[in-house]
Amino acid sequence: MRRSDWTPFIVALRWTLSFLLLGFASLGTAQFGVLDATFGTNGAVVLMNNNGSASAMLVLPDDRILTAGNQGSLLKLHQMLPDGGPDPAFGINGSVSTVMLLPEDFVVEELLRATNNDIILVGRTRVSGQDYAFAMVRFTPEGELIGSFGPIVYNEGPGSMWPMDAALTSDGRIMVCAGSSNGACLLRFLDDGSFDTSFSDDGVLLYAASGTACEMAVDYADRIVITGKYAGNSVYLARFDTSGILDPSFGNGGVVISDLLGGSTSEFAFALAAAPDGSLVVGGIMTSAKIFFAERYDANGVLVPTFGNNGRAVSTVNNITARDIVLQADGAVVLTGCKDIGGAQDITLLRLLDDGTPDPAFGTNGESVIAVNSYDDVLQIRHQSDGRVLISGYSNFSGAHWLVARITCLVDVGIAEVGVPGWTLFPNPASSRLWLTQPSSRAQYRLLRPDGLMLSSGIWPTEGLDVGWLASGSYLIGIAHNGQWLHQRFIKE
Repeated sequence: MRRSDWTPFIVALRWTLSFLLLGFASLGTAQFGVLDATFGTNGAVVLMNNNGSASAMLVLPDDRILTAGNQGSLLKLHQMLPDGGPDPAFGINGSVSTVMLLPEDFVVEELLRATNNDIILVGRTRVSGQDYAFAMVRFTPEGELIGSFGPIVYNEGPGSMWPMDAALTSDGRIMVCAGSSNGACLLRFLDDGSFDTSFSDDGVLLYAASGTACEMAVDYADRIVITGKYAGNSVYLARFDTSGILDPSFGNGGVVISDLLGGSTSEFAFALAAAPDGSLVVGGIMTSAKIFFAERYDANGVLVPTFGNNGRAVSTVNNITARDIVLQADGAVVLTGCKDIGGAQDITLLRLLDDGTPDPAFGTNGESVIAVNSYDDVLQIRHQSDGRVLISGYSNFSGAHWLVARITCLVDVGIAEVGVPGWTLFPNPASSRLWLTQPSSRAQYRLLRPDGLMLSSGIWPTEGLDVGWLASGSYLIGIAHNGQWLHQRFIKE
C-alpha cells in the first residue's frame, strides 16, 4: 500500500452526523457504502470486449484515476476523469495498449507515479518453464512507453520471483517487495531503474525468515515494513531501516509475530497500510472460516489496545477471498475482497472505525456487498480526496471485463464546520467561482480537501475564489477569525 498523503488538522470541535444517521436509519436505507450513481454508469465503469482486468489502480492528485492491467497478450492502461469518464489527454480516448518485448506476457501487479509524473508499472514475466521473474516498465504521463528505461527483468533464482507490492520513497526511489523461492525479497531502484547500492550493498535484500512476504509499506521515515504468513499459522511484520537493516526499535529486533488466536487457527496477512505517524494497520484473513480481521500497531510494533480487542478487530463477515486494504484520513480502515453468494461472486467491503468497530453508517453494520454483474472480482482499493472509495478488478459479462467502481463513503477528519457569523459562502454548490460576503476587510483563507490536505491559501480575492479547476466533490473553506480557523463545507459541481 502507498504512504498516505493526508494531514489531519486537530481542532477542538468534531463534526458529528448523529442526526443524519438517525434520519437515514429511520428510512431503512444506507446512505454510504453503496455504488455512487455520479460515477460512470450507475456507479461503475466497465470496459466491454476487453478480456482483461484492472489489476492496479492509482488516484492522481487531481482525483483522475489511472488503471493498468492486461488485455489478453496486451499491456493496457486506461485513465479516467474523476467522474469515471475517459481522459481525452491520455492515449486514445483514455486508453493505451502495447505489446511488451519480454520473454512472455507482462502481468501487472502494481502501479506507481514517479516524481516527474511518469508512470511505473511493476509486474512479472515468465522466464522459463513455470518460473517467473520481476519486471518493470515506464511510461510518460501521456501514456507513451519509455524504451530507454527497460523493460527491467530480475530474478533471485533459482525458481520464481513474484512481485507482491511496490512503493516510492520520499525522494522517488522505487521499492519492491517480492516473494521468491528463497524467501522474501526486497529490491530498491534509483529513479533511472538502476539498482540502489545504498540499500543492502547491491539493492537486493533477501529475508529468509520462516515466512512468506505478502505486502509492504514505506512509512514517513522511508523505513520498509513487510508482512505475511509466518511458520504456518501466524502473522509477522518486519521493519528495515533505509539501508536494509532490521530496525531494533521495532518489535523484537525488528520483527513482530502475531498469533492472537493460537496456533490451531491458520491466519495470514494480505494487506498493510502505514499512517503518517508510523503506525500500521494489517489486513488479515482467518483461512478456516475466511473471516476478515484487522490489527493496528503503533510505530514501535506494539498492538494498540484501544483498537478492537487488544489491538485486533475480527469481523463476522465470512466466506471471503481477501484482496486489499485502504487507510482513510479519519483513521478508518476499509478491507475488501470477494464473497461467494450462491454460486455468484460479489465484491465485499468492510469499514472499521478508528477504534475497530464496524462503521454503522457504511452499508449494513459496516459491510457493503457490491454486485455489478453476477460474477465480480476486486483486486485493489483506493480512495479519492473526499473519501469516496474506488475499487478495481473485473466483471464477468460472458468474459472478464475491466471494472472500476466508486462507493459512497463519509470521512470525518475532525475539522470543525463552524462558519463565521455574518459571513456566507455562495453559490453553494459552485461550478467556477466562490464568493464570500464579509462585513469588513478581506479575510485570510485556506482551501482544504475533506481529508485535511491544504490545496491553496492566502487573502480572499476581491474577484472571488477560482474553484473551476477542482474536481467535483466536497471541500472545506477555512477563514481565520479571532485567532482561530473556522470552516465551512461547499460542493464543487
